[in-house]
Amino acid sequence: MNTGKLPAIKYYLTEINKLPGHSIGPTEAQSTVEALIAARGVKRAVKKPGKNGGVIMLIILVLIIACIVYFFTHRHR
Repeated sequence: MNTGKLPAIKYYLTEINKLPGHSIGPTEAQSTVEALIAARGVKRAVKKPGKNGGVIMLIILVLIIACIVYFFTHRHR
């Protein structure tokens, strides 16, 4: 689950349950998605989700704080 398969399983489960007359559980969806990944030979292509979002938010927050400090220290009266 920690290799990026969780979004695929959720999507598959949602889409299959939308079909009339089809209803499966999470374990069935997991086994089906894992079988599809294994059958296509793309198991190594499924990567762990990146953590770049947190770094980007931290950089944006630091820039905002720097702008506020610059504004209040270089105000002309």
